[in-house]
Parts: sequence; structure tokens; C-alpha cells
Amino acid sequence: MQLGITSQTNPALAGGGRFTSVNPDITFTWLPLWNLQFYGEVYGQSRTGPGLGSGFDADGGVQYLLTPYCEVDLEEGVRLSGNLGGFTHYFGAGMGFLF
Repeated sequence: MQLGITSQTNPALAGGGRFTSVNPDITFTWLPLWNLQFYGEVYGQSRTGPGLGSGFDADGGVQYLLTPYCEVDLEEGVRLSGNLGGFTHYFGAGMGFLF
């Protein structure tokens, strides 16, 4: 679990408004094998912009360790409420390296 607080300002061309947000994040993981991990996460912001309300999203995925220094992952996310990130649904894939 994490809890963050941010203070952000929009660019002048977007109105330059400032807002402060409380940002909770909770993640659950399950490691059924030494090289395979599943996870689920719910995260959000109490404000998504100046004069805007909250937004919360959820995502989940799988990570597979190819070698001790390389992992690949797939994920899927959905909007739970509000408008955080400007999407309603997404899929992603990635790769990470330890160096």
C-alpha cells in the first residue's frame, strides 16, 4: 500500500490552474512459481485536475521472469470512476531489465 500527496500546476496554455490530490494505491501479488507472478492494483487521485473530482482505476497482470535479469509482462486496466488518465480500458505489454 502507498499513500501519496501531490500538488500540480497545469501549463499556462491549459489555464495554469493548481490542484492538490491525495493518491492511494493498493497492490496484491501472488507468486505461484519462482518465475511467475500475478498482480492486481487499485489506484486513484482525490482530484484529477483544477476544479475536477476524483478518479480511480484498477489493473492486473502477469509477470514472467525469463532470466534473473529480464522479465516480460502483460496487463489490463479499467476505469472504476472519474477520469484518471483519460481512458476507459487499456491493455499493455512490457519488458524489464536489471542492470
